Amino acid sequence: MYYTWKNIKALYANNTLRYENSHQQIRDVTLPDGSYSIEDINHSLHMKMKAYGDGDTSITLYPNKVYNRVSIYINNGFKLTLGKGLAKMLAFSVLIIDRTCHGDLVPSMDGGGGITV
Repeated sequence: MYYTWKNIKALYANNTLRYENSHQQIRDVTLPDGSYSIEDINHSLHMKMKAYGDGDTSITLYPNKVYNRVSIYINNGFKLTLGKGLAKMLAFSVLIIDRTCHGDLVPSMDGGGGITV
């Protein structure tokens, strides 16, 4: 489903995450304001990981249709830290993720911005 509003915005405080690579280097990622699907968030993260020289296979976010949740795949000693707003949107109660896991609830991809009619 596509949104006509920006579901990720600095104003909503849901546009930040960071990861730690296998060398314990911490990398900050800020998503530009925009309309994102889970796949788009994953793609943006992978682009940043490649730019840092960390490859793009150690962390993957994807919509898990079996569980109706967001799943995060992690390997190679990487860790992912979700900002509070992004964690809430993706329905994760845990902010620091160091192993493969699933969100707690169905994600709310509207970003908290609501709909203006």
